[in-house]
Amino acid sequence: MDSYLRRLSDSTYQDIHQHLLLLLNRQARVSEAAIYLMEEDQTLTRKALIGGETHLPAKLGADEIEMVGLAIANKTTVTIPEFWKKGNYTVKNHLVCIPLVNSEAKVLGLFLATNIPFIALNRRSVQLMVLICRWASRVLEVRLESVGRFRLIKGVESLKNYELPIFKKSLDLAFDSFRQHSV
Repeated sequence: MDSYLRRLSDSTYQDIHQHLLLLLNRQARVSEAAIYLMEEDQTLTRKALIGGETHLPAKLGADEIEMVGLAIANKTTVTIPEFWKKGNYTVKNHLVCIPLVNSEAKVLGLFLATNIPFIALNRRSVQLMVLICRWASRVLEVRLESVGRFRLIKGVESLKNYELPIFKKSLDLAFDSFRQHSV
C-alpha cells in the first residue's frame, strides 16, 4: 500500500485521476466509479472513469444525487448504510461518495462508486477508500493550489517547504495512515 500511495504522489496531474481509480480497484475492488472535480460554477466534471458510465454522467450537479449533495455539504463520506438509517431513502445506483477536500476544508471534487462486490463493501474497505481519497486530495491540492504557498529550500531546489495548513494535513494524514492501516 505504501508503494501504491507513493506512486499516486508521483503521478502527473493528467494521470492522477485514473491512477486513483485503478488503486481503488486494486485495494477495495471498486469496479464501477468515477472521479469528479468541482468547477467554479459548482458543477462536477468527470475526470476519470472505471467500468460503465450509465449512472456516472460526464457533468453532475450536487443536487442531482442526494448522496453527492450530502457528501459535499458535510464534507464527509456518505455510504448506503447512512441512508438506510435515515429511513426515507430508496436505494438507487450509488454506493459510496467520498469528497476530495483540501487543507482549508474546500471540496476539490469527489469519488463516486456505483459498483463494488457485496463481499468487498464493508467498514474496513470504506475506511481504506477514504484513506486513499485523502491522499489523493493532498496530491491534488499540492498540484492545483500550492503555487505561491511554498518556498524552495536553498541548496536543494527540488524540495519545497509548504505553508503550515498543507504541512499539517500531510502530517495528520501520515499519522492516520499508520494508525489505521500500518502504512
